[in-house]
Amino acid sequence: MHAICEPMEFYALTRLFEADGFRIEHLDRDDPGTDGDMALATSAVVYLALSSLDELPSLIARLERAAPEVPVVFAPHAGCDADALWRRVRAPGRSVLRAEAGEVEIRCAVLLAREGYSVAPRVSVVPSRPVAPTPAKHLKEARLTVRELEIAEAVRIGLSNKEIAQHLGISPHTVNVHVGSILRKLGARNRTQIALQASGEHSG
Repeated sequence: MHAICEPMEFYALTRLFEADGFRIEHLDRDDPGTDGDMALATSAVVYLALSSLDELPSLIARLERAAPEVPVVFAPHAGCDADALWRRVRAPGRSVLRAEAGEVEIRCAVLLAREGYSVAPRVSVVPSRPVAPTPAKHLKEARLTVRELEIAEAVRIGLSNKEIAQHLGISPHTVNVHVGSILRKLGARNRTQIALQASGEHSG
């Protein structure tokens, strides 16, 4: 992932994703040179902090020139209207956090963006799926509901029940009920086997 943000925010991001083994590199927003553009083009996700919508046109132009297919997570700071930002950038592969987003929301948004989801700045963050991956054959055969497919995908990328609940705007108890249903339908014994089948692999 590449982050266009202030140094302290970059440091916080590196700490947040340390356990995921997620490599994060910092890019200077004021130096859109060739090396920076080449780095953007190879990124899995771009994290872009904004303090004002006035910054948007030049940054969008840079992203569209250097990395038009790379998912972008926009992180508006306090005073930057997240809903207005969403209306201006809404497109497949683009996500917008709430200005007051905490660590769980940031982590969910980045991990889901990497998997092809878009996240809107709602009070409870809810994913849209314009470029979401096709469910694995095992999940289709198990006749999972749409909600169960969402949760199985979230389990696959390593989110906890608490993180899934916050992301989908439902209670942890409801997530647990859905996970139990997924286990039964897949004939799986644990979350690891859900993740394997969601990845298209057979559990042993």
